[in-house]
Amino acid sequence: MDVRRVLLLREVAHHGSISAAARTVGITQPALSQHIRELESEVGTPLLIRESTGIRLTEAGHALLHHADAIAAHLSAADDEIGALTSLETGRLRIVAFPSAIAGLLPPLLAAMHRRIPRLDLHLTEAEPPEAVSALQSDQADVAIVFRYHEDPSWEDSTEFQWIPWCTDSIRLVVPRDPQARVQLGIPRELSEITMESCRNASWIAGCTRCQNHLVDVARAHGFHPTIWHQTDDTLTNQVLVAGGHGVTLMNETALHNWTHPGIVALPLSGLGVRSIGALVRPAVTTVPAVSAFLQELSHVCAQPSGAPEPR
Repeated sequence: MDVRRVLLLREVAHHGSISAAARTVGITQPALSQHIRELESEVGTPLLIRESTGIRLTEAGHALLHHADAIAAHLSAADDEIGALTSLETGRLRIVAFPSAIAGLLPPLLAAMHRRIPRLDLHLTEAEPPEAVSALQSDQADVAIVFRYHEDPSWEDSTEFQWIPWCTDSIRLVVPRDPQARVQLGIPRELSEITMESCRNASWIAGCTRCQNHLVDVARAHGFHPTIWHQTDDTLTNQVLVAGGHGVTLMNETALHNWTHPGIVALPLSGLGVRSIGALVRPAVTTVPAVSAFLQELSHVCAQPSGAPEPR
């Protein structure tokens, strides 16, 4: 059954004549009459009774009109919904991001998105970059906020994803603030004397797998292999352990900007590396209104000095 013809029957029923309905929909009367005859042929029974005063529906015509009204209502609702999406009154946005980005970088962006799309259906998931990329590949996310160290594979030349750079994130050496705790760890008492090489005999606390690999690479570049006694994705836990004199760690400025334990000192030494933070999207979804709006907001933030993490 041709839905277009069903809707034309609805116009005829509502206007009371084929000629009036034809004028409304912008086709000729003979053409509309032909559509109705073909619809009657499809359903196998008359739908209209033509009288000198106009037309009236048969029982079958009334039954079909009921469904035609329902179809028209659904199409109108669909039109309203699509209109709301394209006019950014509503929309769905699924973001997956690493923890320190959720805590420190994303909140202003999310606030801007809620102002821009009042009825935004936002889904935010925490994941480290490898899991975030998997979420994109399996269509479980629209945007992934990720980071990479210089030794990690680059996404800039990827044909699978579009990479939108956000900011760079410097790495710092985090040591206990208490001088005696530093001495017990086998590192210099004076902060001015601390280098990566001077921490070769200290116990190390590592972050996520990617951060741990970076720690090992940095340590090797300074002539030693770090003794890692604890690994956790939780930067708060890392800071608490360092403050308690249980080890030293490398930590990014984003995490330190989110929160800095009073019992630690973050040293901006050379040779610790930086990591690049940005967004990954599949090119096919960049035209989705909510995704496009997020990328526009991200571009605006990137153009501002406050777009990058502030040193602590």
